[in-house]
Amino acid sequence: MSYVRSQLPDRIPWVDAWLPFLCIVAALATNTWLVSPTVGYVVSVSVLAATGAYVVFVSDVEIRIDVLFAVLFGGYWLLLAAGWLVDGSSARLLYVAITPLSVVVAVFLLPAVVDRYRGEFIAGLTALGVAIATIGFGMLLAERILEMSIHWWTGGFVYGVPGYRTNSVFANPNTYGFLMMVCTISAVAHVANRGPGLAGIGAIALCGAAVVTSDSTAALMGTGFGLAVFVAAIRRRLAIALFVVGALAVVGLIAGVYTGLLSDLPFLGRIEALVGSLLAVRVVLWQASIERLLVNPLVGIGFADTAAEIRPYVPDDGPVGFGTHNSYIHILLQTGLVAGSLYLLAVFYAGAKATYSALLADYRPAPATGGIGRWWPIYVLATLAAILVALVFESMTIGGLSLDSVLVGLYLGLALSLSGSWLVRLRADHAARSIR
Repeated sequence: MSYVRSQLPDRIPWVDAWLPFLCIVAALATNTWLVSPTVGYVVSVSVLAATGAYVVFVSDVEIRIDVLFAVLFGGYWLLLAAGWLVDGSSARLLYVAITPLSVVVAVFLLPAVVDRYRGEFIAGLTALGVAIATIGFGMLLAERILEMSIHWWTGGFVYGVPGYRTNSVFANPNTYGFLMMVCTISAVAHVANRGPGLAGIGAIALCGAAVVTSDSTAALMGTGFGLAVFVAAIRRRLAIALFVVGALAVVGLIAGVYTGLLSDLPFLGRIEALVGSLLAVRVVLWQASIERLLVNPLVGIGFADTAAEIRPYVPDDGPVGFGTHNSYIHILLQTGLVAGSLYLLAVFYAGAKATYSALLADYRPAPATGGIGRWWPIYVLATLAAILVALVFESMTIGGLSLDSVLVGLYLGLALSLSGSWLVRLRADHAARSIR
């Protein structure tokens, strides 16, 4: 299919390459302590709207829309809109109004730009991660050496050890860890494509250290899983070994936690305490959320306060004041089994498509060019896999204006835009350059 552009000024090539980062930084404004959340949301929605208009009316990139995803997510959105007609919730109305803009730009339009500038995109994310992490460690040094207090999260606990937590410009270090997770995998892919170098290895180390010092368990586990997928996809003979070793390690760790066998070992005992704490808090919240969902399984709780709704189902000695901390259960709890199932099917379909494309990819190293070449499907799969694992431990969805919402939508879109069936291609009135 093709469409005719309006008679607007010719595009500027460098603007296209910067669009994804402009949207990411604008979305970051909703999660930073530098400006108020209201200002951040205004900045994010304004940039997303301007970006969408530019891509549709000015840029000549090929836009690819996955029909099956659009049908599934469209059905989810229609059910949400119908729900507003019933409950009249202002929070639901705001989400219903914002979701089309956020999803269309993040899932369908930005991937079209990224596909043209793949190498630049990965290099840019690596540079962004280095910059954000440098600020974070600079704040930590100011806290510890100069005794300056910049933000109350800085210098907190890191997996039980006090004094090393970093949060950089983020109001919540979990979001900081989420971005660093994506940047770490991007740095690994950049080095894998261009070859090892001091700057590249340093970027991996710095971004990886930022993931650890963010104290975000979701980001740490997502990073580990994503890197394992990346290595396994490139060296496929290692895939079975990695899976077996990882499965045995997880089973052994969980068994050690519940039996207390690790308690006598200092280092492993600390791991036992941390994993036990993580499981104790998360599992209780997940169980409470499922019990609350079963009260209203078809429609869920709507956009009510999740922590308050699940509170009666949390034991008296359990964690109080927390939400679900699981994106998959959270979406079912909020929207019900009918709408939530459509949402989850759309997400898992994108994951399946990324897996299929990566398995078919020629994983031999590409020449050192501006594009990432043969590595691209593997990179998309590894990053999306990391995100999907992180979503097990945090509650976030696509359709919002925050950084994590935009990143989740962007990588779902990159997975959907990989070659395959169900794609409708929209091309401008003149030929676009070949996709690298």
